[in-house]
Amino acid sequence: MKDILKNITKIQDNDGHWYWITHNILDEFNLDLYNITGIEYMDNPDAFDIFIDKYDKYRTYGDPDNTPDIFNENITTTNSALEKLLIVYGFELKTYYKTNKYFCKQISNQDQLCIRIFSDVDEIVSVEYEHIPLDKYDKYAIVSFKNIKNTDKLMLLIEALS
Repeated sequence: MKDILKNITKIQDNDGHWYWITHNILDEFNLDLYNITGIEYMDNPDAFDIFIDKYDKYRTYGDPDNTPDIFNENITTTNSALEKLLIVYGFELKTYYKTNKYFCKQISNQDQLCIRIFSDVDEIVSVEYEHIPLDKYDKYAIVSFKNIKNTDKLMLLIEALS
């Protein structure tokens, strides 16, 4: 939990709700919050619903020191520490077979970072940066990072790409 807390900003929305926002999505949170500032829910309910759907999992529901469900180790007891870390940083589970799990995070329209782990032993198996072509003039490419075998190196890569 200490590794997660050093990458968290506790922040309030315009209604006084507290959130724990990871540094990699803080700018996006602030922009989304700015876009609904000064608007009443009834004037644009879709904008508010999108904001709530996106950030409600980071909400503390009261005191700023309450742990949101996404960070609460009691709620996600079946996830390994590495899985929790990837989920906190916005990775989604794409495929899995038992403990062999493949997480991906969209970096841009064309690029995603994918990480395969063995969740039973908290081991990073592979880290790949995938470029997907949008037109026939572009090429598909994958860059594999063979030396990223611990969370410190992985965090450096994630922060660099954020």
